[in-house]
Amino acid sequence: MINLNDIKKEIKQLHKLKLQCKAGSDERIALHRKIKALQGQLEAQKVVDPKKAPLILELKKLDPLFEKLGMDLSIYTVEQLEKHLNNIRRKV
Repeated sequence: MINLNDIKKEIKQLHKLKLQCKAGSDERIALHRKIKALQGQLEAQKVVDPKKAPLILELKKLDPLFEKLGMDLSIYTVEQLEKHLNNIRRKV
């Protein structure tokens, strides 16, 4: 199984190569497609812990800025999410 960090490193390397290619070239288009495929794999491998899912949904509902910025809240621990949720509730 491919590690998430390995996929991210490969995406960065392909992106650097893509920037060196001439715009509209076949090589650049092929690199773009490879990058998109790898990003799709990265999204598919992201699994949200069932304990975190309701906390993340509630945080996004209370503070829509998370959704606008496209933040991945699944990287935080349950304790960190609960703490931030309590802070937001106090402010409201």
